[in-house]
Amino acid sequence: MDLLETIYKRRSIRNFVPGGVILSDVVKNIIDAGIRAPSGKNGQPWNFAVIDNKKVIDKISEYSRYKNTISNSSCLILVYLDKNRSYDLKKDTLAIGACVENMLLTACNYDIACCWNGDILSNADSVNDILEISDSYELMAMICLGIEDTKITKYLKKTNRKNVDSTILNWIG
Repeated sequence: MDLLETIYKRRSIRNFVPGGVILSDVVKNIIDAGIRAPSGKNGQPWNFAVIDNKKVIDKISEYSRYKNTISNSSCLILVYLDKNRSYDLKKDTLAIGACVENMLLTACNYDIACCWNGDILSNADSVNDILEISDSYELMAMICLGIEDTKITKYLKKTNRKNVDSTILNWIG
């Protein structure tokens, strides 16, 4: 799939087939694409926790209003900011956003359904306790990966994007 096709195809999927499996090599490729994102001073301020254990996924799901999405995920990738490597919070946050987008596009390229979950951030301390993650790492995002449940998603309304011209504030030529 070419890059533009992948960008236009990518969407957030919240309905997964329970019990789906994603190969660890594919998960590593998704993370590898993430770490190719640009970062200020090439600081690469990210670290990841990968969870494909159903019991742990279910525990984490208790801390989100999207419990079913999380609990039916095949794998979770939690993205952390390493506070010890951070030099500018705004720049590092943008870098992590680019990292996450690279991972979402790569998952899409593999035909893996995914959803970027930010809802979990309000319960980051509880999630970190479950995963035994040090306070020197700040949870920035969670990516749910799974096999799309097309029996449900085929009935969901597609979301629209704004027209390009409506998003340009000023064009000085």
